Amino acid sequence: MVDEINRRPVQVVLDAQKFVETFVRKPGPQEHRDFYEGNDDGFRVHKEQLIMRVLQIAVALEATESKLGFVRVQVREQALAKSHRPTRVLFTADRGLPLVASENNGELIFQATSSALMRLANDIEAKAELNVKVITSEETGEEKFKVSKHRSEVGSIASIRLNDNQDRVAFSARDALTWMQQPHVLGGYIVELFQADTVAAPEGARIEMTSLREDLEAIGQGLLVRTFDSGRPLKGRASTSAMSISFRDGLEGTQVELPFDVRPGAIALDPPGRARRPVGYAADIEMHHALLATLSEQALVRRVELPPLVEASPADSGGTFIEAKLAQPVSDVNYPVVGIIDGGVSRAALGKWVVADAGLVPDAHKDLGHGSFIAGLVSGAAALNKNLQSSVEPTGCKVFDLDIFPTREFRAEYYDDVEFFFDLLDEKVKRAKLEHRVRVFNLSFGLRAPGSSRPARRANRATYPCPRLPWPFIERLPRFKGCPWLVPNTDTRKPFVSIKHGWQHAIKEAKLPGLRLHDLRHSAASNMVNSGVDLFAVGKVLGHASYQSTQRYSHLANDTLLKAVEAGAAKQAAF
Repeated sequence: MVDEINRRPVQVVLDAQKFVETFVRKPGPQEHRDFYEGNDDGFRVHKEQLIMRVLQIAVALEATESKLGFVRVQVREQALAKSHRPTRVLFTADRGLPLVASENNGELIFQATSSALMRLANDIEAKAELNVKVITSEETGEEKFKVSKHRSEVGSIASIRLNDNQDRVAFSARDALTWMQQPHVLGGYIVELFQADTVAAPEGARIEMTSLREDLEAIGQGLLVRTFDSGRPLKGRASTSAMSISFRDGLEGTQVELPFDVRPGAIALDPPGRARRPVGYAADIEMHHALLATLSEQALVRRVELPPLVEASPADSGGTFIEAKLAQPVSDVNYPVVGIIDGGVSRAALGKWVVADAGLVPDAHKDLGHGSFIAGLVSGAAALNKNLQSSVEPTGCKVFDLDIFPTREFRAEYYDDVEFFFDLLDEKVKRAKLEHRVRVFNLSFGLRAPGSSRPARRANRATYPCPRLPWPFIERLPRFKGCPWLVPNTDTRKPFVSIKHGWQHAIKEAKLPGLRLHDLRHSAASNMVNSGVDLFAVGKVLGHASYQSTQRYSHLANDTLLKAVEAGAAKQAAF
């Protein structure tokens, strides 16, 4: 008995009462953080600006057929904690504003409709108090501020904007084709879609799905749209919202398969195998222009990315090479087996060290140099370098040849997209583990995207309609034979590099000293806003890459937005 007691652990109890009484959690007062504490004037300005931005987006969506879009809400740095995010009373699924994605640091993406945003603006106006109440605690008699959840969530928002075409496509067709012409690129464009909440906006989601399908089908001959995991088992994974899009030689018509395509008779594409190569650059750049322009205008498109490159790690360390002969494996030794995921292993040099191969690439397409080099190190490292004998298997290892990478010029013929490549690799790795008990794999290839991050936004050429007013003046401009320019330099017949001197002469003649050329741009924007044009359209005319750039004109749009709110309220009252 004494021995049993001595072997028992010792418990030190500091508060024995906790073991006697049942602990009951008392609900305390729900505290909401005030991000404008002590600055009610600052909150008033922020609230007004937020309402204005929400209404501007609502007006833009109201002008579309579906009335559906996706808004990006950036929360301020102090509100990154989940408890501070505006997802309890402002942006909720039951209010028609479900959270569908997140990006970067504190950027939340919500599905939205024009009517839901109208209700949101009304709620912010009515429920986010400008002056915080002061209450007295019944227990302590202390005074403290009582902040509503609406004020807290409104204060947590740093900015809000509509997901636009710059978010969807951040590169040109020419840049894309320059990248995709490289022979070791896997597949076509990678297009990620938002997963639309069909419960929150059934009609809007249906319209956008139909629009995406029909617009893609109208692109032209040879377009292949394939959902990732198409024709393949999902292996327990959730269904994807990404797809691969490319132009293919020899493809009759257009084949479009979308992640949400559940219509009767929907296309069921065969699993990808030996894919046809993409069409050439020179003849088809306009088709790529049309495709990217279509995708950039689709509300359901989250982003379009370029396919990755498959690159081998260099096998040459820069040292001096000497020829060495490997010993052959001994028949009665149980060698460990290492999987070599590469372009193939030379049977002439290492045939007896190879237990099997994946059988993916015929000999004529294999890239044996790199894989054979790695397999040689695995099989004979100890024999080739005596200094490694204490660090590697003294007998060497046999190899399973996962010959998954053909030479560069054939890679595009084997893999339709990067998803199929990884699915096939996964299948062959499982076979190596099951049939040959492989537990270690060497993969000396990497995937490189175009740049370490998403391409930076940059100014692109744009075409704008010309109003009728200046046409009489344009028709009277002198023309020069063989010169395509409207207002060229009369001496060189080429476009002006600068109009500084001409501008100075013009403002002098007009007696408007100090007038800047950019002032005309501001005046045009102000006139459009005051004429009832919404900020979304104004931003398009000005060529603004970001919706936030157009916000400087928001103070001019009060009357237009007030009419929009009254129209929305009247429409809701009619139900």
